[in-house]
Order: sequence, then C-alpha cells, then structure tokens
Amino acid sequence: MLSLPEAAAHFLGYRYAVASQDNRYPVARGCLPSGLVLQPGDQRRVDCSTFITAVVCYMEAERAWDQSAYADMQIMDAARLWSPLDAWERHGVGRAMAVGEMAPRWGIYQSWVDDQAAAIDGDPISGGHQWAYHGGLGVRIHSSSRGATGPTREHVAFGDLLKYYKAGVRGVEVA
Repeated sequence: MLSLPEAAAHFLGYRYAVASQDNRYPVARGCLPSGLVLQPGDQRRVDCSTFITAVVCYMEAERAWDQSAYADMQIMDAARLWSPLDAWERHGVGRAMAVGEMAPRWGIYQSWVDDQAAAIDGDPISGGHQWAYHGGLGVRIHSSSRGATGPTREHVAFGDLLKYYKAGVRGVEVA
C-alpha cells in the first residue's frame, strides 16, 4: 500500500485540467477507468477530484471497488455535493468526520466556497475543491493551481482553509 504522498507523486509535472475531458492519470488502478490513462501525445492534466480519486485508488489498489465508486468520488451530480465522503467511507478508505473536523494525520476532504455551492459561470459544482491534509504537519496536497505545475504541497493552517471554504469542509480520516 502506498502512502498518500507516494500516491500523489504519480502526478509530478501535471497541470490543472480546466475541462473534464482533459483529465488523465498515469496508471490505471482499482476503480479508475482505463480510458483516462495518459497516452502518447496527451497533455499531463488533472483536476482536483480526478487527482484525489486517483490518489485514493493508488493507495488502495487492492481494495474491491464497486461500479459507482469512481462517479461518487468525482461529484458528477450537483445534488450529491458530498458524494466523495460517502464513497470513501463506504469502501473503508477511512472514517467520515464532522463538518470542519481535521484529521490528526492524513485526511481527504471535499470543500465548497460559498452557500450556493459556489456556482461559477452557471456551473453549480465548480466552486468546490478536493484535497488532502495532514493535521499534524499542517500540509495540504492537492492538484496544481490553475496554470501551475503540480501537485501542490503547501503549509497552511486548517483554520485558514475553513475560513476560505465558507460553505463547508468535510473529510474522511485516512485509515
């Protein structure tokens, strides 16, 4: 089993995917659809939810995933804004935490910027972000910021993340 930072390292040199059809990951494992594996000529791009989904699947490659796991971790339904938490807990990746709770070690999180699920340009699910955070170290790992090369690792106080993501931060403490 890979650690979370080891799993995230698969994405060194990736940029943020601004369109879902641009998402690629380096290796198919677990619940990841093989059609999104990086092919010659593809650009190394990944958005936040595809990044975290792949990190979880790389960490838990031996786990039995059901057919809905990938879609649940991706938030493909605006009516199910917290679906990643359900999927991660259902598959035994970790223990779901209360809104705003921080894991003492690694946790994976879904967050939303405002109370309207941060509708940007009419897209009700574009104001969210998925990321990993180590409570003891104060380190967040997430897909690259738009235009930057990632993945991004930064020291940031969990309280500052809670202030920014005003509509809520919920996560699963990684087992």
